[in-house]
Amino acid sequence: MTPHLTEAGREPWRYLDPMTMTPRTALVTGGTRGLGLALVLRLARAGTVVYTVARRRRGIDALRSLARQEGLPIIALQGDLTTLGTPRRIARRLAKDGVVLDLLVHNAGLLGPRVPLADWSRRDFDAVIAANLSAPFDLTRRLLPRFGPDSRVVFVSSGVTRGIRTRWGAYQISKVALETLAGIYAAEGGDDGPIIAIFDPGVMRTAMRAEAYPDEDPATLPEPDMVAEELLELTKALTASESGRRLTRRLGR
Repeated sequence: MTPHLTEAGREPWRYLDPMTMTPRTALVTGGTRGLGLALVLRLARAGTVVYTVARRRRGIDALRSLARQEGLPIIALQGDLTTLGTPRRIARRLAKDGVVLDLLVHNAGLLGPRVPLADWSRRDFDAVIAANLSAPFDLTRRLLPRFGPDSRVVFVSSGVTRGIRTRWGAYQISKVALETLAGIYAAEGGDDGPIIAIFDPGVMRTAMRAEAYPDEDPATLPEPDMVAEELLELTKALTASESGRRLTRRLGR
């Protein structure tokens, strides 16, 4: 059964780019908490029309409430990107709205258990691969017709791709494969495709980080908004000849 994809708030107006008089539009996956939420709010507060999709209704409702309070151009959609139906529905929705995407950020992800690979269940393994690899693959290919000139696609990766690590299992496998996926999209897209970036956000104060390192003091880690700011700055600076480049956060720890 195809999961229901619902709209959780939409403003009837659009901010315009003062230079081109056209809407700046972005799509951020997993935009109701952590880095995704920081990106959604930073973009929307700067005047970008932001679509986001997330699985949990509570997060969608909280984002809708905040968007209404501040009058932000945020379109929040509820859906599970690991299914076949949700990426297709998102693509159809953007086409119906006549959206020309300036930015797509693949932020949504799943950690999985921190145990040796042999102790992973097939169910957990498949779930992490579906969230971290299959969903970005499917959504990107479906949205290729929606990208405008000088558009960007950002694949959020991780430092775990730098060499073999134990007890990271399918999460590490998925992020290594994700960087290869991004590189292939960059190589095959050429001059006509969006500029591709791979972004390693480093450590930050998120629920996933707390899940991975429960004994760590979150107060010692940078806020997601600091990381979001740098992601946007580094991505914006990329040229077409640099498509597929891996970007690493410069700030602090």
